[in-house]
Amino acid sequence: MEHYKNPRNRGRINDAQVEVTENNPLCGDVISMQLKVEDGVIENVVFDGSACAVTIAASSILTDALKGKSLREAKKMTKEELLELLGVELTTSRIKCASLPLEALQTLIRNYESGK
Repeated sequence: MEHYKNPRNRGRINDAQVEVTENNPLCGDVISMQLKVEDGVIENVVFDGSACAVTIAASSILTDALKGKSLREAKKMTKEELLELLGVELTTSRIKCASLPLEALQTLIRNYESGK
């Protein structure tokens, strides 16, 4: 609940290199993520949007975990690892909420690497 009530890394990066918006049509969650990379390492990653408590908390936890990691390490992040970081049991429908930020991250990295 702490990550929902006081999310870390929520906002915008003025000099972000890439931004992506993802949504979960089942519940209406929409989040945007921005990324800044320096020498293959995630210097900054932030999120914003309108989403449920699970998505906000997962976004906060994920962005905290990613700072300082290499893109290679970030690409290996799995849904199971994110759920473990989240630390709560979720129903099947809420797992989709928790994995929305991971989907955004994967798209961010693909777009960054392809120069979009």
